[in-house]
Amino acid sequence: MACGVTSRTRGKKSNHAETEDSGTFWRVTLFETDTRLRVCRSFAKSELAATEAVFAQVAERHKMDAPPPTVSDGHNGCGAAMIEVFGQVPEYKGVGPRPKHKSAVEGWQCLKMVKNQSEDRSTAHCPKVVVFGQQEEVLPLLGHGTVHLERSHLTMRNFNARITRKGLGMSKKYEMHQLSAAWEDTYYNFCHTARTLKTPIMVECQNLPVPKFQPKWIHRTPLMAAQITNVVWSVNELLYALPVFMHKSAQSGHPKSAKVDTQNRRKVDTGNGVKKSVKEATHTGSK
Repeated sequence: MACGVTSRTRGKKSNHAETEDSGTFWRVTLFETDTRLRVCRSFAKSELAATEAVFAQVAERHKMDAPPPTVSDGHNGCGAAMIEVFGQVPEYKGVGPRPKHKSAVEGWQCLKMVKNQSEDRSTAHCPKVVVFGQQEEVLPLLGHGTVHLERSHLTMRNFNARITRKGLGMSKKYEMHQLSAAWEDTYYNFCHTARTLKTPIMVECQNLPVPKFQPKWIHRTPLMAAQITNVVWSVNELLYALPVFMHKSAQSGHPKSAKVDTQNRRKVDTGNGVKKSVKEATHTGSK
């Protein structure tokens, strides 16, 4: 997995007051490098707070007692967040004062890569700093760098105009920025096909005529690479299949979406043994 700071919602030049719902925010995204799957994200006023929230989500969802091997393009938030969420207080050995603060546990693996530019901004160097673990074990596993993470950052800025650099589409409300990020990650995981995830189609040798324009590749989404689904979802299917977001100001009594099988997304069981289409089941789901 790779953890990195993605963006800020608003810079300091906008003359907005720093409050809980306005000002500068850090967005931290945790995603798996092998499948490009965006696992979770978090927003906070500081890099450390956002990274702690991301690791807390991972620990709660996957019931993890130790952090996954992580490479970060952040500054100092990743290592401290790991200790805060997964760290343990060392046992008292009977000598000296009793330990009170959490510390890292043996077996953790974390690599930090921060880009530094020269004074004239002509060249840049990116030193690899091993935060946790043995260097001979961490570098072969995580030393490939943050190339997939940087590609994901560029995709974020292309998909979401709210985080485009020096653009006019910045978020005016913190809640709307969170919702746009949620939709962006959902579309990326379900509908976006990455070229680096495509797999060749294996054609068996048979005495049959081969079509002239036969496809050679299977294009996959991050969820397909993670073997969670086996098809590329469309936006229409995604909007019908996902649970309906209940806004705080929405009136009660709105229908909730029914459960959808990711392997057979066009047919769902509404609970009474009758299978209906996704569109009908979404409007007739149980409250």
